[in-house]
Amino acid sequence: MDKKTIILFSGKSGATEKAGKILLEDFLKKGVNAEIRNISDFENIGNIENFQRIIIGSPVYYGKVLNDVNKFIEEKSNELSGKEVYLFLTCMRLTQTGLEKQEYSNIFIDSGLDEGVKPFKKMGSMEKSHSLDYYLTPLKERLSIESCRGIAFFKGNLIFARLDFKSRFVMKIMSFLMKQVK
Repeated sequence: MDKKTIILFSGKSGATEKAGKILLEDFLKKGVNAEIRNISDFENIGNIENFQRIIIGSPVYYGKVLNDVNKFIEEKSNELSGKEVYLFLTCMRLTQTGLEKQEYSNIFIDSGLDEGVKPFKKMGSMEKSHSLDYYLTPLKERLSIESCRGIAFFKGNLIFARLDFKSRFVMKIMSFLMKQVK
């Protein structure tokens, strides 16, 4: 059986879409039957049964994936069961305690997000709110991480002009205050 692949993405500034397109190019070069769509268009995707591999991408804003990603996962949870499901998230910062790898063995982390490992007790509130576990806990409630074949975190690239005023304002302040965010 030809494993048909769909890459679904959501985003605000274009970084997650760009990451999805890079994945698509790689699949197509390898002869994989793949396509990419914005997740907000999932009503028009057709039957998810037509796809064996579903790759879902979202940026992380304020410690969470976007609502349309959560909505898709909730509404399609039965259809996703038994499929090869992968997640990729784009974010500006990612802190780790080192204990996460024991729970999630199938995680790839972009070297651009490597801040080193730090005990949770020694993390400040900003680090805790940008931790791997903080990002994954809400997803575990919606999608069985055990059935998820892999999760990847990529360093995002904010295009401030594409953000709404509130997000642009907050992210400008964050990038000013944090050395890790460039």
